[in-house]
Amino acid sequence: MDIMKDIVYFKKMFFSFIFIVILFILFFLIINPFILSFTWASVIVISTWPILLFIERLLWNKRFLAVFIMLFFLLLSLVIPIVILLSSLIDNIYPLINKFKHNHINLPKLFWLIRIPSIGEKLFINYDKFISSDNILIFNKLHPYLGKLVEFLVFQAKQFTTLLLNIISTLIFVIFLYFKGDKLSKSIRKFICDFFLDQGLVIFDFIGKSVRFIVLGVLLTALIQGILSGIGLFFSNMPYTGFLTLLAILFSLLQIGSLPILIISIIFLYLEGDVFHGSILFIWSILVAILDGILRFILIRISYDIPFLLIIFGIFGGFLSFGIIGVFIGPVILDILYRSINLFIYGD
Repeated sequence: MDIMKDIVYFKKMFFSFIFIVILFILFFLIINPFILSFTWASVIVISTWPILLFIERLLWNKRFLAVFIMLFFLLLSLVIPIVILLSSLIDNIYPLINKFKHNHINLPKLFWLIRIPSIGEKLFINYDKFISSDNILIFNKLHPYLGKLVEFLVFQAKQFTTLLLNIISTLIFVIFLYFKGDKLSKSIRKFICDFFLDQGLVIFDFIGKSVRFIVLGVLLTALIQGILSGIGLFFSNMPYTGFLTLLAILFSLLQIGSLPILIISIIFLYLEGDVFHGSILFIWSILVAILDGILRFILIRISYDIPFLLIIFGIFGGFLSFGIIGVFIGPVILDILYRSINLFIYGD
Protein backbone atom coordinates (compact mmCIF):
# COMPACT_ATOMS: atom_id res chain seq x y z
CA MET A 1 0.00 0.00 0.00
CA ASP A 2 2.82 2.38 0.88
CA ILE A 3 4.53 1.50 -2.35
CA MET A 4 1.41 2.47 -4.32
CA LYS A 5 1.21 5.81 -2.47
CA ASP A 6 4.86 6.46 -3.23
CA ILE A 7 4.28 5.69 -6.91
CA VAL A 8 1.27 8.01 -7.08
CA TYR A 9 3.22 10.75 -5.26
CA PHE A 10 6.17 10.30 -7.61
CA LYS A 11 3.87 10.54 -10.65
CA LYS A 12 2.33 13.75 -9.32
CA MET A 13 5.73 15.27 -8.66
CA PHE A 14 7.06 14.17 -12.04
CA PHE A 15 4.14 15.56 -14.04
CA SER A 16 4.13 18.73 -11.95
CA PHE A 17 7.81 19.21 -12.75
CA ILE A 18 7.21 18.58 -16.46
CA PHE A 19 4.31 21.05 -16.40
CA ILE A 20 6.44 23.76 -14.75
CA VAL A 21 9.31 23.18 -17.20
CA ILE A 22 6.91 23.46 -20.16
CA LEU A 23 5.48 26.69 -18.73
CA PHE A 24 8.97 28.15 -18.33
CA ILE A 25 9.88 27.19 -21.91
CA LEU A 26 6.68 28.74 -23.28
CA PHE A 27 7.23 31.82 -21.13
CA PHE A 28 10.76 32.22 -22.51
CA LEU A 29 9.57 31.75 -26.10
CA ILE A 30 6.89 34.40 -25.63
CA ILE A 31 9.12 37.03 -24.03
CA ASN A 32 12.24 36.18 -26.06
CA PRO A 33 11.58 38.87 -28.74
CA PHE A 34 11.38 41.49 -25.97
CA ILE A 35 14.40 40.52 -23.86
CA LEU A 36 16.77 42.79 -25.80
CA SER A 37 14.36 45.74 -25.63
CA PHE A 38 13.83 45.25 -21.90
CA THR A 39 17.59 45.07 -21.35
CA TRP A 40 18.11 48.33 -23.25
CA ALA A 41 15.27 49.94 -21.32
CA SER A 42 16.74 48.79 -17.99
CA VAL A 43 20.14 50.21 -18.90
CA ILE A 44 18.61 53.53 -19.95
CA VAL A 45 16.40 53.84 -16.86
CA ILE A 46 19.13 52.93 -14.36
CA SER A 47 21.52 55.38 -16.02
CA THR A 48 19.06 58.28 -16.10
CA TRP A 49 17.14 57.63 -12.87
CA PRO A 50 18.81 60.46 -10.87
CA ILE A 51 17.97 62.87 -13.71
CA LEU A 52 14.32 61.73 -13.63
CA LEU A 53 14.10 62.33 -9.87
CA PHE A 54 15.71 65.77 -10.24
CA ILE A 55 13.23 66.80 -12.96
CA GLU A 56 10.36 65.39 -10.89
CA ARG A 57 11.32 67.61 -7.94
CA LEU A 58 11.40 70.64 -10.24
CA LEU A 59 7.90 69.81 -11.57
CA TRP A 60 6.08 69.73 -8.24
CA ASN A 61 6.71 65.97 -7.79
CA LYS A 62 4.64 65.10 -10.86
CA ARG A 63 6.05 61.83 -12.18
CA PHE A 64 3.97 61.99 -15.38
CA LEU A 65 5.48 65.34 -16.41
CA ALA A 66 8.99 64.17 -15.55
CA VAL A 67 8.57 60.99 -17.64
CA PHE A 68 7.22 63.03 -20.56
CA ILE A 69 10.25 65.33 -20.51
CA MET A 70 12.66 62.39 -20.19
CA LEU A 71 11.08 60.67 -23.20
CA PHE A 72 11.30 63.89 -25.18
CA PHE A 73 15.04 64.19 -24.49
CA LEU A 74 15.60 60.48 -25.22
CA LEU A 75 13.90 60.86 -28.59
CA LEU A 76 15.81 64.04 -29.33
CA SER A 77 19.25 62.79 -28.30
CA LEU A 78 19.20 59.07 -29.14
CA VAL A 79 16.31 57.70 -31.17
CA ILE A 80 15.88 60.37 -33.86
CA PRO A 81 19.64 60.71 -34.66
CA ILE A 82 19.99 56.91 -34.96
CA VAL A 83 16.98 56.63 -37.28
CA ILE A 84 18.18 59.52 -39.46
CA LEU A 85 21.71 58.11 -39.61
CA LEU A 86 20.56 54.65 -40.65
CA SER A 87 18.11 56.09 -43.22
CA SER A 88 20.95 58.09 -44.76
CA LEU A 89 23.16 55.02 -44.77
CA ILE A 90 20.55 52.91 -46.57
CA ASP A 91 19.84 55.61 -49.17
CA ASN A 92 23.45 56.42 -50.03
CA ILE A 93 25.44 53.22 -49.66
CA TYR A 94 24.46 51.42 -52.87
CA PRO A 95 26.88 53.37 -55.11
CA LEU A 96 29.68 52.31 -52.77
CA ILE A 97 28.61 48.66 -53.06
CA ASN A 98 28.55 48.85 -56.87
CA LYS A 99 31.97 50.46 -56.90
CA PHE A 100 33.48 47.65 -54.86
CA LYS A 101 31.66 44.90 -56.76
CA HIS A 102 32.03 45.99 -60.37
CA ASN A 103 34.82 48.53 -60.73
CA HIS A 104 38.53 48.40 -60.29
CA ILE A 105 40.07 50.83 -57.88
CA ASN A 106 41.52 53.69 -59.88
CA LEU A 107 43.82 55.69 -57.65
CA PRO A 108 44.15 59.42 -58.42
CA LYS A 109 47.12 60.75 -60.35
CA LEU A 110 48.19 63.24 -57.66
CA PHE A 111 49.49 65.90 -60.02
CA TRP A 112 49.82 68.24 -57.06
CA LEU A 113 52.91 66.27 -55.96
CA ILE A 114 54.87 68.01 -58.72
CA ARG A 115 54.43 71.33 -56.92
CA ILE A 116 56.41 70.13 -53.90
CA PRO A 117 59.86 71.82 -54.02
CA SER A 118 62.93 69.69 -54.82
CA ILE A 119 61.42 66.21 -54.40
CA GLY A 120 57.97 66.71 -55.92
CA GLU A 121 58.78 65.57 -59.47
CA LYS A 122 60.59 62.44 -58.25
CA LEU A 123 57.72 61.56 -55.91
CA PHE A 124 55.21 61.94 -58.73
CA ILE A 125 57.23 59.72 -61.12
CA ASN A 126 57.61 56.94 -58.54
CA TYR A 127 53.96 57.12 -57.54
CA ASP A 128 52.85 57.05 -61.19
CA LYS A 129 54.99 53.94 -61.79
CA PHE A 130 53.44 52.27 -58.76
CA ILE A 131 49.81 52.80 -59.76
CA SER A 132 50.61 51.76 -63.34
CA SER A 133 52.30 48.50 -62.31
CA ASP A 134 50.99 45.11 -61.25
CA ASN A 135 51.49 46.04 -57.60
CA ILE A 136 48.14 47.77 -57.68
CA LEU A 137 46.41 44.43 -58.31
CA ILE A 138 46.51 43.80 -54.58
CA PHE A 139 43.78 46.42 -54.19
CA ASN A 140 41.63 44.74 -56.82
CA LYS A 141 41.96 41.41 -54.99
CA LEU A 142 40.37 43.03 -51.96
CA HIS A 143 37.21 43.89 -53.87
CA PRO A 144 35.17 40.74 -53.08
CA TYR A 145 35.95 41.00 -49.37
CA LEU A 146 35.27 44.73 -49.13
CA GLY A 147 32.05 44.31 -51.09
CA LYS A 148 30.86 41.54 -48.76
CA LEU A 149 31.71 43.66 -45.74
CA VAL A 150 29.72 46.61 -47.06
CA GLU A 151 26.82 44.35 -48.03
CA PHE A 152 26.79 42.86 -44.52
CA LEU A 153 26.65 46.33 -42.94
CA VAL A 154 23.84 47.37 -45.26
CA PHE A 155 21.91 44.16 -44.54
CA GLN A 156 22.10 44.95 -40.83
CA ALA A 157 20.94 48.51 -41.43
CA LYS A 158 18.10 47.35 -43.71
CA GLN A 159 16.43 45.53 -40.85
CA PHE A 160 14.68 48.84 -40.42
CA THR A 161 11.28 47.50 -39.45
CA THR A 162 12.81 45.32 -36.76
CA LEU A 163 14.85 48.27 -35.53
CA LEU A 164 11.78 50.50 -35.28
CA LEU A 165 9.83 47.80 -33.43
CA ASN A 166 12.71 47.35 -31.00
CA ILE A 167 12.88 51.11 -30.44
CA ILE A 168 9.13 51.31 -29.82
CA SER A 169 9.13 48.35 -27.42
CA THR A 170 12.20 49.79 -25.65
CA LEU A 171 10.41 53.13 -25.15
CA ILE A 172 7.33 51.29 -23.81
CA PHE A 173 9.51 49.43 -21.31
CA VAL A 174 11.25 52.70 -20.42
CA ILE A 175 7.87 54.31 -19.61
CA PHE A 176 6.87 51.30 -17.53
CA LEU A 177 10.15 51.28 -15.59
CA TYR A 178 10.05 55.03 -15.01
CA PHE A 179 6.60 54.72 -13.41
CA LYS A 180 7.20 51.43 -11.56
CA GLY A 181 10.92 51.83 -10.90
CA ASP A 182 10.49 52.67 -7.22
CA LYS A 183 8.54 49.49 -6.45
CA LEU A 184 10.84 47.31 -8.55
CA SER A 185 13.88 48.84 -6.89
CA LYS A 186 12.52 48.08 -3.43
CA SER A 187 11.72 44.50 -4.41
CA ILE A 188 15.17 43.92 -5.90
CA ARG A 189 16.87 45.53 -2.92
CA LYS A 190 14.88 43.35 -0.49
CA PHE A 191 15.79 40.22 -2.45
CA ILE A 192 19.51 41.13 -2.53
CA CYS A 193 19.53 42.03 1.17
CA ASP A 194 17.79 38.77 2.10
CA PHE A 195 20.23 36.78 -0.02
CA PHE A 196 23.49 38.54 0.89
CA LEU A 197 22.49 39.64 4.41
CA ASP A 198 24.84 42.35 5.75
CA GLN A 199 26.52 43.03 2.38
CA GLY A 200 23.19 43.32 0.54
CA LEU A 201 22.84 47.11 0.71
CA VAL A 202 26.45 47.62 -0.36
CA ILE A 203 26.06 45.27 -3.33
CA PHE A 204 22.76 46.90 -4.37
CA ASP A 205 24.38 50.33 -4.18
CA PHE A 206 27.42 49.54 -6.33
CA ILE A 207 25.30 47.67 -8.91
CA GLY A 208 23.41 50.90 -9.57
CA LYS A 209 26.59 52.97 -9.62
CA SER A 210 28.35 50.52 -11.93
CA VAL A 211 25.54 50.57 -14.49
CA ARG A 212 25.14 54.33 -14.30
CA PHE A 213 28.74 55.43 -14.62
CA ILE A 214 29.89 52.80 -17.11
CA VAL A 215 26.94 53.31 -19.44
CA LEU A 216 27.10 57.09 -19.28
CA GLY A 217 30.88 57.08 -19.64
CA VAL A 218 30.99 54.66 -22.57
CA LEU A 219 27.84 55.82 -24.36
CA LEU A 220 28.25 59.57 -24.00
CA THR A 221 31.91 59.43 -24.95
CA ALA A 222 31.15 57.34 -28.05
CA LEU A 223 28.22 59.50 -29.15
CA ILE A 224 30.07 62.78 -28.64
CA GLN A 225 33.19 61.48 -30.39
CA GLY A 226 31.17 59.98 -33.25
CA ILE A 227 29.04 63.09 -33.76
CA LEU A 228 32.08 65.38 -33.68
CA SER A 229 33.81 63.12 -36.19
CA GLY A 230 30.71 63.25 -38.38
CA ILE A 231 30.71 67.06 -38.24
CA GLY A 232 34.35 67.13 -39.33
CA LEU A 233 33.68 64.68 -42.17
CA PHE A 234 30.66 66.67 -43.33
CA PHE A 235 32.48 70.01 -43.51
CA SER A 236 35.45 68.31 -45.20
CA ASN A 237 33.20 67.24 -48.10
CA MET A 238 33.88 63.54 -47.50
CA PRO A 239 31.59 61.20 -49.44
CA TYR A 240 29.46 58.69 -47.50
CA THR A 241 29.53 60.86 -44.40
CA GLY A 242 26.58 59.01 -42.80
CA PHE A 243 28.23 55.63 -43.24
CA LEU A 244 31.57 56.87 -41.89
CA THR A 245 29.88 58.55 -38.91
CA LEU A 246 28.12 55.30 -38.06
CA LEU A 247 31.46 53.48 -38.19
CA ALA A 248 33.03 56.19 -36.02
CA ILE A 249 30.34 55.72 -33.36
CA LEU A 250 30.72 51.92 -33.50
CA PHE A 251 34.51 52.14 -33.21
CA SER A 252 34.13 54.55 -30.29
CA LEU A 253 31.75 52.16 -28.51
CA LEU A 254 34.34 49.40 -28.91
CA GLN A 255 36.94 51.75 -27.39
CA ILE A 256 38.96 51.78 -30.64
CA GLY A 257 38.05 55.39 -31.17
CA SER A 258 37.07 57.27 -34.31
CA LEU A 259 40.67 58.13 -35.24
CA PRO A 260 41.05 55.19 -37.71
CA ILE A 261 38.05 56.50 -39.67
CA LEU A 262 39.36 60.06 -39.57
CA ILE A 263 42.90 59.06 -40.59
CA ILE A 264 41.61 57.07 -43.58
CA SER A 265 39.45 60.06 -44.56
CA ILE A 266 42.41 62.43 -44.29
CA ILE A 267 44.52 60.17 -46.50
CA PHE A 268 41.66 59.95 -49.00
CA LEU A 269 41.33 63.74 -49.18
CA TYR A 270 45.08 64.21 -49.70
CA LEU A 271 45.13 61.52 -52.41
CA GLU A 272 42.25 63.31 -54.12
CA GLY A 273 44.32 66.50 -54.08
CA ASP A 274 42.00 68.29 -51.66
CA VAL A 275 44.80 69.54 -49.41
CA PHE A 276 42.67 72.31 -47.89
CA HIS A 277 39.89 70.06 -46.58
CA GLY A 278 42.40 67.35 -45.68
CA SER A 279 44.31 69.80 -43.50
CA ILE A 280 41.12 71.02 -41.85
CA LEU A 281 40.09 67.44 -41.05
CA PHE A 282 43.60 66.72 -39.74
CA ILE A 283 43.39 69.61 -37.24
CA TRP A 284 39.83 68.65 -36.33
CA SER A 285 40.93 65.04 -35.70
CA ILE A 286 43.58 66.20 -33.23
CA LEU A 287 40.95 68.18 -31.31
CA VAL A 288 38.55 65.19 -31.30
CA ALA A 289 41.30 62.89 -29.99
CA ILE A 290 42.19 65.32 -27.18
CA LEU A 291 38.52 65.77 -26.25
CA ASP A 292 38.00 62.00 -26.25
CA GLY A 293 40.73 61.52 -23.64
CA ILE A 294 39.33 64.31 -21.46
CA LEU A 295 35.76 62.95 -21.68
CA ARG A 296 36.78 59.41 -20.73
CA PHE A 297 38.69 60.70 -17.74
CA ILE A 298 35.84 62.94 -16.58
CA LEU A 299 32.91 60.59 -17.21
CA ILE A 300 34.43 57.33 -16.00
CA ARG A 301 37.58 57.59 -13.94
CA ILE A 302 36.69 60.57 -11.76
CA SER A 303 33.10 59.51 -11.09
CA TYR A 304 33.77 55.82 -10.48
CA ASP A 305 37.18 54.24 -10.17
CA ILE A 306 37.02 51.27 -12.57
CA PRO A 307 40.13 49.28 -13.61
CA PHE A 308 40.89 50.13 -17.24
CA LEU A 309 41.54 46.50 -18.27
CA LEU A 310 38.21 45.52 -16.76
CA ILE A 311 36.46 47.98 -19.05
CA ILE A 312 38.35 46.83 -22.15
CA PHE A 313 37.80 43.08 -21.58
CA GLY A 314 34.18 43.72 -20.60
CA ILE A 315 33.47 45.75 -23.73
CA PHE A 316 35.08 43.34 -26.22
CA GLY A 317 33.89 40.19 -24.45
CA GLY A 318 30.39 41.59 -24.09
CA PHE A 319 30.28 42.65 -27.74
CA LEU A 320 31.40 39.22 -28.97
CA SER A 321 28.94 37.43 -26.67
CA PHE A 322 25.82 39.63 -26.74
CA GLY A 323 26.25 42.08 -29.62
CA ILE A 324 26.08 45.85 -29.21
CA ILE A 325 24.22 45.67 -25.88
CA GLY A 326 27.19 43.68 -24.56
CA VAL A 327 29.33 46.82 -24.88
CA PHE A 328 27.45 48.09 -21.83
CA ILE A 329 26.48 45.01 -19.84
CA GLY A 330 29.89 43.31 -20.31
CA PRO A 331 31.94 45.78 -18.23
CA VAL A 332 29.05 46.13 -15.77
CA ILE A 333 29.01 42.37 -15.09
CA LEU A 334 32.80 42.21 -14.69
CA ASP A 335 32.81 45.26 -12.44
CA ILE A 336 30.05 43.85 -10.20
CA LEU A 337 31.86 40.50 -9.99
CA TYR A 338 35.18 42.23 -9.23
CA ARG A 339 33.71 44.39 -6.47
CA SER A 340 31.67 41.51 -5.00
CA ILE A 341 34.82 39.39 -4.68
CA ASN A 342 36.65 42.29 -3.02
CA LEU A 343 33.72 42.82 -0.67
CA PHE A 344 33.55 39.20 0.50
CA ILE A 345 37.31 38.67 0.71
CA TYR A 346 38.56 42.03 2.01
CA GLY A 347 35.32 43.55 3.27
CA ASP A 348 35.62 46.71 1.11
